[in-house]
Amino acid sequence: MLTRLPAKVFLISFYLLLAIGKQVPAQTYSFTNYNLKDGLPQSQVGVFYQDSRRLLWLGTFGGLSCFNGRTFTSYSKASGLLSNMVNCIVEDTTHRIIVGSDAGLSILDKGRISNLDLNEDVTALKKTGTGEVWGVAGGRIFRLINDKPVFVKPVYNASVTAMNTDQAGRLYAVCKGQGILRLSGTEWRPFYRFKAAEQGLIFRRILFDERRKHHFFLLSRKMIFHGSAAGVRPYAPLAATDSDFLSIGQDHHGRLWAGTQTGAYRVTAADSLVRFNGSNGFTDNLVYDIFRDAENNIWLSSFSQGIYKFEGDGYIRMNKVRGRDAEFPISAMATDSKGVLWVGTFNKGVFRYNGREIIPVNPSAFAQSSVYFVSADKKGRIWMSVHGRGLWMHDGFRLTQVMKPGREELTKSEFNSILHATDGGIWLGRGRELLYHKDGLQESVKGYNGFVSSLLELDRNRIALATTSGVYLLSDRKVRQRLPLNKMNVLAMRRYGSQLLLATLGDGLLSYDLTTGKVERYATTEGLSSNDIYSLEFDPQKRLWLGTGRGIEKLKFDPRSGRFNVLCDQANPLVIECDQGAILNYGGYMLIGTTAGVVACRTDQAENPGSRPGVHITRIALHSSGSAERDSLIYIPEPGEKPEFRSDHNHLSIRFEGVFLTNPASVRYQYMLVGSDDGFNQPVTNEEVEYSNLKPGHYVFRVRALAGGKASGIHEFAFYVVPAFYETWWFATSVALAAVLLIYAGLRLYFKRKERKRRQLESITRAEKQRIRTQTAEDFHDDIGNKLTRITVLSEILDQKLEPEDSERKELVRLIRQNAGLLYSGTKDILWALDPKSDNLLEILNHVADVGQELFAHTGIVFQMEGCNEQYRKVRLSMEVNRNLSLIFKEILNNILKHAAARHVRIRVVKTAQNTLNLETEDDGAGFDTRSAARGNGLRNIRVRCERIHSELSICSTPGKGTKITISTKIRVTN
Repeated sequence: MLTRLPAKVFLISFYLLLAIGKQVPAQTYSFTNYNLKDGLPQSQVGVFYQDSRRLLWLGTFGGLSCFNGRTFTSYSKASGLLSNMVNCIVEDTTHRIIVGSDAGLSILDKGRISNLDLNEDVTALKKTGTGEVWGVAGGRIFRLINDKPVFVKPVYNASVTAMNTDQAGRLYAVCKGQGILRLSGTEWRPFYRFKAAEQGLIFRRILFDERRKHHFFLLSRKMIFHGSAAGVRPYAPLAATDSDFLSIGQDHHGRLWAGTQTGAYRVTAADSLVRFNGSNGFTDNLVYDIFRDAENNIWLSSFSQGIYKFEGDGYIRMNKVRGRDAEFPISAMATDSKGVLWVGTFNKGVFRYNGREIIPVNPSAFAQSSVYFVSADKKGRIWMSVHGRGLWMHDGFRLTQVMKPGREELTKSEFNSILHATDGGIWLGRGRELLYHKDGLQESVKGYNGFVSSLLELDRNRIALATTSGVYLLSDRKVRQRLPLNKMNVLAMRRYGSQLLLATLGDGLLSYDLTTGKVERYATTEGLSSNDIYSLEFDPQKRLWLGTGRGIEKLKFDPRSGRFNVLCDQANPLVIECDQGAILNYGGYMLIGTTAGVVACRTDQAENPGSRPGVHITRIALHSSGSAERDSLIYIPEPGEKPEFRSDHNHLSIRFEGVFLTNPASVRYQYMLVGSDDGFNQPVTNEEVEYSNLKPGHYVFRVRALAGGKASGIHEFAFYVVPAFYETWWFATSVALAAVLLIYAGLRLYFKRKERKRRQLESITRAEKQRIRTQTAEDFHDDIGNKLTRITVLSEILDQKLEPEDSERKELVRLIRQNAGLLYSGTKDILWALDPKSDNLLEILNHVADVGQELFAHTGIVFQMEGCNEQYRKVRLSMEVNRNLSLIFKEILNNILKHAAARHVRIRVVKTAQNTLNLETEDDGAGFDTRSAARGNGLRNIRVRCERIHSELSICSTPGKGTKITISTKIRVTN
């Protein structure tokens, strides 16, 4: 690939000769040849056949060969064939390949060959639409029944020279000198009787016209006839050719092909002829057979050069103009306002083509110069950058030098890119420099990195600048934004809606959404032939053409997915290296330059309806961890079969093969194992996948091939991994049940022991706590109680010894005696709470009743306690609850005594519907305002203690009408 400083050099195709002038340049058509170097066993191929798996079978003079698009697998007499001279091939309904040779029949079944020696030359084998296999041996018709030929006696008593089926699968036979027979059921009936002029001809081929029902072609040595049941006549387009015909075929456009002793012919839609021979990309050798495969590729065999695949006329190399060599590298091209094609070359200067001849431009100055761009502005003027000569412009009348290089310019890079802006200005890229020219003024733009490689106007005020280190957006002639892409070398740009499309060196094609910032990437994983993209252009159908490092690609935007899909509507693209920006959309063709010449690509090429891959599973390898003799078993799957594999053969290796004869290198695979995988994997190239340690159960392996943006049908293989006895449901159920019973028994024993230990520990702990509490109460009583009593007694003695008039000291003694009494009274509550006998509900209630009786004695207040039930003795409570309940009621009763001025006080124990207790205290005193009293310490202390024992406090009081205090406890009681 040639370079122009940091940018690439272009190549051009002189397609304009096709569109304008009468002088047509030589066209080199694209064929792919497979011969001995590619693995073909013998170079003389006599017959093609394609089986249901899309494998291409070849009958040669050296045996049978199978071609999957990449490799040949061959069979010969040494492999077991009856003979190496293969005449015909057919596949039966069980997918066996049956071969007819000069010695009889050979049957290939899963790699094994069996033979049937007829001692006669088998010249034809055909399968009807109902699946029967018929053939011709020694000029006689036979039907293959149970692998034995059963000969029939037709109506015409003459040797059969040709046999074929029509589009409906009906079988026809051509009888020498008599006519054509058609098979109806098991009987052969006349279809067409030859006229006198036809009876002396030997018709070696019969081909049914796909476009017209019941019409057919007959091939004799010197003539091809076209006819129907009404009659036949010479086929006019081929009537004047002086060739010996050997084969005929028909492409999916309905065009007839004819193989001759010296190449081949194709009849065009206008009934004119295109001849293919050694001068335009084919061969001058004789063509034995012409075959159209399931992908609509045309295959041709030759006498000594193997087989050829026609790659279509959508790509045509234009390499000669009026005998003049045109395979020189081209750097740029454009058309002016008059439709004249301008061509810039590398080291050949500039040419223009006016429809009649190629004219050098300024040969005295440009003859041996490199041209970096040729561009047309919006007025159709041509601008050129010539090495060492500066910038030039042709306005349709004369050539003017716009910028002279001068000494300063000679030290810099040449102008390698140009953009004619809508505002009338001109943007020029020169190495790392970007210049803007308008009205005689020049401005330099800064703020970017790398060499300038491409410029694109997004709208009137925005310019996209591509460099060797990224893409920048400019407005008002200033860099405003660098696109958030990894550093990459961008060679060309185009816009599609809000998407900016970027051709990169090594990173494939990138799409950057100018609105959302979303980035999409297209590379070899999506079916492109290369990740080096050198040129971009849209055709009138809005399809995107790419010139890549390994060929020409075409993409189409899918609005449903929001992505471009790689199209495969042409046969295998040429493996050619394109150059940067060497692309021009003109007159129904896309002109693309390559390092090896020029290609004209038709943009009106219809999509090939059959161009999609096929796929099939070739074998299953079962691996085991058992003994060596059964470590690996090879299983060949049969259609519709669902085998069962033992549980020790649960490691599978599955091989599959995709067949895409159009472009074998583009095939990718997606597969999944239903029952193990969640979905299809990402496309890969490997043709084998392993699944290890599969659990027993039903599985379905699915695989599909992808190529050219299209997918094959899904090939499935269903199988069942049989569980071992210890993996069956009944065994698992039994084991689970036994395990449950054992676990239940073990847990039962464990928890019984644990409960017993817990009870023992609780009993010991409870006894120890009671002992400690009893001992504490006794010690407290004996020690603190006695000392308080002694203080009281001593204070009374002291009081008696004081003089009556010593009132101040008597008051102090009285306070000492009073506080000692209060402290003693408090210690009784503590002693009562410490006593283990106080741990039941009845004891608490009785204690509260005693406190009330003692408190209200001699006060004139009647106190009552209701609801104390003997059954409450069984309700055990903690010392914390005992202590807080005692203090709560002591506080409540003291408040009533001090503030209520009540005459009656009653405490009621009420059992609720939820089997809990409410403790209600009522008095008929003065009452109070609960809102103002809520801030007092007494009520606040009561609430705090209620929260400690998880109880709720509610107060209902009205001034002058008494008070009701309810404590709702969580103490649960039962009958």
